[in-house]
Amino acid sequence: MGRYLIVGDVDHIQRYVFASSRLRAIRGASALLEKAIQHFVEKCEQREGVEILRWHGGQIVAILSDETAFDSTLKKAFREIHHEKDSRRTYGVQSAALLTSPYYHRCSYLPTEPASGYKSYEENEEGRYVSKAADDRLRAVTTEEKVGLDKSLLEEMGLDSDRYRLPYKLDDLFKSTEGGYMAFIAADGNSIGQMLEVIDNAELYKTFSQEMYDLTIEAIAQAAKRAGVTERGKSIFRKRHERERLYAPLIPVIVAGDDMSIIVRAEDALGFTQHLCEEFAKLSSKKAAIQKVIKRFCNNTDYQVAARRLFPDCFLKIENGDEGKYQPKPEGDKAWKEQCLTLSAGVAIAKRKFPISVYRRLAGELRDEAKLALTANPESVRQGGVIDFSVITTATAQSLETLRKHYSADEKTRLTMRPYAVEDFANMKRLALALKELPRSKRKYLYTELFSGEDVGQTAYQFVLERSVEDIRKEIRAAAGNIRNDFRHGAFSSSLKHREERETPLIDALEIAELLGKEQ
Repeated sequence: MGRYLIVGDVDHIQRYVFASSRLRAIRGASALLEKAIQHFVEKCEQREGVEILRWHGGQIVAILSDETAFDSTLKKAFREIHHEKDSRRTYGVQSAALLTSPYYHRCSYLPTEPASGYKSYEENEEGRYVSKAADDRLRAVTTEEKVGLDKSLLEEMGLDSDRYRLPYKLDDLFKSTEGGYMAFIAADGNSIGQMLEVIDNAELYKTFSQEMYDLTIEAIAQAAKRAGVTERGKSIFRKRHERERLYAPLIPVIVAGDDMSIIVRAEDALGFTQHLCEEFAKLSSKKAAIQKVIKRFCNNTDYQVAARRLFPDCFLKIENGDEGKYQPKPEGDKAWKEQCLTLSAGVAIAKRKFPISVYRRLAGELRDEAKLALTANPESVRQGGVIDFSVITTATAQSLETLRKHYSADEKTRLTMRPYAVEDFANMKRLALALKELPRSKRKYLYTELFSGEDVGQTAYQFVLERSVEDIRKEIRAAAGNIRNDFRHGAFSSSLKHREERETPLIDALEIAELLGKEQ
């Protein structure tokens, strides 16, 4: 009897999930997709001869014990996923209507589809025109039933899943009287796909995939606790359907293996992202299957360039005159113990009414910039990854390149040090908290003067320090002394990559000072 490996991907996941610009429909699409894949796994597990190795993130990997199992099980199950995703399982062919018909309406959530009804999903909520596909999405998140991701996250966060919910609307991140900013966080593990390619054992593949999913859920939950998100959720509630409902102010848009898209309040975002990277690295060092795969990755000659960049402590330079050559350290070396996976994260911060499609795109661009910075600066691996962020203050922001253009005083002076390795990011955040203790007028004065160039900015920095309370001055200098370079006595320092360039972390710190909460 032969054994067969079947690998399948649910196609166009991003396009499907983000087909709507409304968060509730996006969350609903993500929930529907998760339910569809879970349904697939349950169907397969009922049949003999089928073993599912991986099913997270829209990718399904299975082993079949005979060739007939594909036609009887997997082929049908794959088709069911797509049918449920496109809402064809629930509804038949939609009736056609001429575009010139006075009764024709577009769906408010999926504008490319015709509406099939006018509905509201909560008490006292204004009704909207919805299509059948949009109706499926909305019911997936407005129902009291919790999908696996939501339930797992709430339990890991230490919240009662019978009382608490994860929000599906931005309004549920805030109390009714609050305005404010929100943040879209896009994070991704570094070279996880390459690591999967070195696994040649079905059981290890299955265990590694499950450990990666568990790691992501645990890291998000621990980061939420450390950043104060869990405690904040206990004070935010809405009364709906004559019962109190509590919300944890964290919205998991997509959590697919090591790929995460999460929305949180702006004052929680930077602390949450820092702790997410730290917890992801720390917890990964305790997972047995992940450690086995890391070791195989480093010992595979096809991937040693990437492996040496991510796990530099596991390699020795060859001392035989052959420059630039490295080899893995011998078996039993302590370097093989508790190696850490890393994240690259992008954080886009803007007012809560900012279009979510732009949030998502900018957060993705920031994440990609963080990945490039990790490649350029291998030392950032030892700090647990790289974080890039942007505070969006204009509704016309179209791209990261456009936003970053004004961070240059002249050809040799950069007014930002982004992206940051995780430890540098923590120190920059500490500097921001110290600057927050200054009067707002002094912060605004310093921010403006830094854009006038190195000489003017340096003078303004010294002026503000000398006119500050001694405790605040000491804290600013202490925090500024550990951000890649020493900024205790000067606003600018030579760039580590380009010695002729000068750079400063002060603009970055001043931009986030207003947004930071007390517990960061």
